[in-house]
Amino acid sequence: MNIIIVTGSPFPEGMAPTNRIISYGKGFIANNAKVKVISLYPYKYSVNNKDLMISKGNFDNIKYERTVLFNEKNKLLKYKLLKFLQLYGLYKGLCIIIKENKKEKIDTLILHSNVLLYIFSFKFITKILKIKYIQEKSEFPFVLKKRTFLGKIYAKFYVNTVYKLFDGILVESQRLYDFFITKIKKNSKLLIVPPTIDPNSIVDEPINPFNDEYIFYCGSLSKDKKDGVDILIYAFNKILNKFPKIKLFIAGTGDLNYINFLKDIINNLNINKNVQIIGELKKNELIKYLKNAKILALAKENDYLQSGGFSSKVIEYLYTGNPVVLTDLGITTSYLKDKETAFFAEPNNIDSFANVLIFVLENYDFAVKVGKSGQQFALKYFDYITHTKRIINFIDSL
Repeated sequence: MNIIIVTGSPFPEGMAPTNRIISYGKGFIANNAKVKVISLYPYKYSVNNKDLMISKGNFDNIKYERTVLFNEKNKLLKYKLLKFLQLYGLYKGLCIIIKENKKEKIDTLILHSNVLLYIFSFKFITKILKIKYIQEKSEFPFVLKKRTFLGKIYAKFYVNTVYKLFDGILVESQRLYDFFITKIKKNSKLLIVPPTIDPNSIVDEPINPFNDEYIFYCGSLSKDKKDGVDILIYAFNKILNKFPKIKLFIAGTGDLNYINFLKDIINNLNINKNVQIIGELKKNELIKYLKNAKILALAKENDYLQSGGFSSKVIEYLYTGNPVVLTDLGITTSYLKDKETAFFAEPNNIDSFANVLIFVLENYDFAVKVGKSGQQFALKYFDYITHTKRIINFIDSL
């Protein structure tokens, strides 16, 4: 089987979507399928990151191509022609698919993007070339967030039109399945696939404690993601009376306004010595921070539009074998059990999250056992080779 994955995310370095694609790629290869990733993400390169000048390469036997490269010092390209470059990248992506299909018939194209132009463009090319067209959904449609009159009209058009373009959709949960089953065309199919991440790089990383004991969060620093980073900071502040030496490290990139908002909270609480926003980490650095953390925390808020999927960040946390503190959201607790494979606090509740952090730190030997149980559960249930085999069978059934 020959599979093309098209993504609007960076590849092979990136956050959760990139890690998921890597697990797909490695899983398809392990199941004797061919795979290539086409990244439409606009790459800015400079003399300090010449690796981003590479337009094509091979990562863990996964072939990939990047369609948009530009020098970050070129202000004209950066500010005036970036949209044009993105259109050029789309054109180039379509050309790559035509070229690849001539070399060897493509069986299916999996799209990792919600961009309407991408969705229609790749529908056009897959229909012409008679390639099966699949999308992966880990959340409810983002357009449902629109609140204006015109926004609601657009949202209705989007959800009742877009998903009928696909031959199949991969969804992360039963909740998403129940939503999208009413939006697809009659002869399309859905498959529930929990998030998958290659565990080896995390599990195999040796424990090498840093000088500081710390609680760790990694992810998108964006208000829209509802990861509750501000809640985590306020909760952390409440535990410092009992644990004055512990640190909180926050890794990730996102909206500058939200990052400044978080920095203002830290400054106002006067906890700069204990809390650090360390920004974006390369993959090997991120794994070290994950593996050596005292606690891995995610204070995700109760938000309907993001309640359909199971965060792949949680799986990364679980793979470390360290204690994991989460909020009690329906999709998460349908997989994990409190004080058996993870620890749960009430969502949107600072005091509750702080109390769970204190419980874990005061009962750390027990917490470590829970962390190990969570690791074993994750390794068994989120095995990427098993689930990519299911996807291959799903593609055959379309």
